[in-house]
Amino acid sequence: MRDYLVSRTTEVAPMQPVSSKALPLDSAPLQPASGHRRLELGSPVLLIGLVAAAGASLRFSTLDTQSFWYDEGLTAHLVRSSFGPMLSGVRNTEALPPLYFVLAWVWTRVFGDAEIGLRSLSAVAGTLTIPVAYAAAKALAGRRVALIVAVLAAVSPALIFYSQEARPYALLTLFSVASLLYFARARGQPTNRNLTAWAAASALAIASHYFAVFLVIPEVALLLWDPRRRRAAGLAAAVVAATVAALLPLALYQRVHAGPSWISTTDFAGRLKSIPYFFVTGYYNEHPPAAGLIAIAIVCVIALVCVARAQASPERRGALLALLVGGISIVIPLAGKVVSDDYILPRNLLAAWIPLAIFVVAAFATRFSRLLLTGVAAATALSVIIAIHVASAPHDQRDDWRAVARALGPTRQDRVIVIAPSWQYLALQAYRQKLRLMPPVTTVTEIDEVTFNGILPFNAPVQTAAIDAPFRRIASTVIQRFTLTRYEAQRPTVEPRISLTTQGRNGAAPFIEPG
Repeated sequence: MRDYLVSRTTEVAPMQPVSSKALPLDSAPLQPASGHRRLELGSPVLLIGLVAAAGASLRFSTLDTQSFWYDEGLTAHLVRSSFGPMLSGVRNTEALPPLYFVLAWVWTRVFGDAEIGLRSLSAVAGTLTIPVAYAAAKALAGRRVALIVAVLAAVSPALIFYSQEARPYALLTLFSVASLLYFARARGQPTNRNLTAWAAASALAIASHYFAVFLVIPEVALLLWDPRRRRAAGLAAAVVAATVAALLPLALYQRVHAGPSWISTTDFAGRLKSIPYFFVTGYYNEHPPAAGLIAIAIVCVIALVCVARAQASPERRGALLALLVGGISIVIPLAGKVVSDDYILPRNLLAAWIPLAIFVVAAFATRFSRLLLTGVAAATALSVIIAIHVASAPHDQRDDWRAVARALGPTRQDRVIVIAPSWQYLALQAYRQKLRLMPPVTTVTEIDEVTFNGILPFNAPVQTAAIDAPFRRIASTVIQRFTLTRYEAQRPTVEPRISLTTQGRNGAAPFIEPG
């Protein structure tokens, strides 16, 4: 992977050595006396290669540290199916386009469907995002800004987290920043090559996640704004519009049948406050610390003041463009809440991360270039500390269904496992693949109840089942956000399914695991 990342940028000329008074990174490079290009310590090729390698190590080294959680259990269930049922499952159970699942289905046939195999697709996408983010930032605001943005992308807790998740968010980020890259190039050089690449990247981003369309909208508007490139840009935009039109029937079907409406049952104000905190720390917290929000707000206000007071420069121009694209991609879905359903989650807005990072870095580069490296060093150190903490602190990780599966132990004979809430069973099935819905009546001597104690949607509490005599409680264990309770009967007992089922959107249901 590292060799690939380096080989993609080997045509970049080495940078000029810098004296104690820093020269602009865009200044003309010195050529070696031999007349041949070679990698030097200050070469962008070597630097971005090292940054990408560091980002890859942060993503791949802890790829299986955390358990699959419910959403990843759903992905595992889909990709373990044959291709036709997988596509049908995406249509009926997801609120996402099919591209990621098609790629993951193929990917797992080569690399396996355990944590490393399934998640490695996202890790590759997350690693590739780093050099593409460098290229996009360079096209918008120059090399100095680009290198800093690449470093921040490499260590970002939010980007690392979703580069280790078997869901489409890393793919969304990669194709969105590729769209931003070719948008920036097409503004300067509206060639067929740049516009075609922009249209392809934008279409792939939208086919990865519907929210990518909110990033593409301002890009389309800015490309069409200039009459000199309006016709060529219009043709490229038509390709993107055709992609949206093709996906629209699926999106409308999923809106009704696939259940994204659960998002609106959670506190909107809390989700809104969590967006800036999530972008910086990678944590989704509906009650983020006030000090953290104030610090983020201060940085954003200073960045806005810097851009407003700066003279014309590549950094100022790049900051404004990045702010328009990234800001509008967040404002549109927020405004859409007034007239439509509410699907706002911080992770759905990840396409805006790179544009907003470019804005902040470029804005500070216009006024505080000497302090920029100090700030980047502090942000990098904080990000690495957060990444290490998440990798070592189970309570800050995904729901640990793997630990629950281990605690259940080997299956010596048929047993019933009651899961509350019942819809979480796919997460356990990712590790106990024989798990099936209990038939109307079964005969067992053991019943295990798994109760989830974490944050739940639908604004409803967990409804557990009442397990009565002749079963008696043998043991109860707390595992991260779960309580596992085991019941046994002295002799095989006929148990109806209805007696172990509770009503409600977070109700319990029994499943059987054959011995």
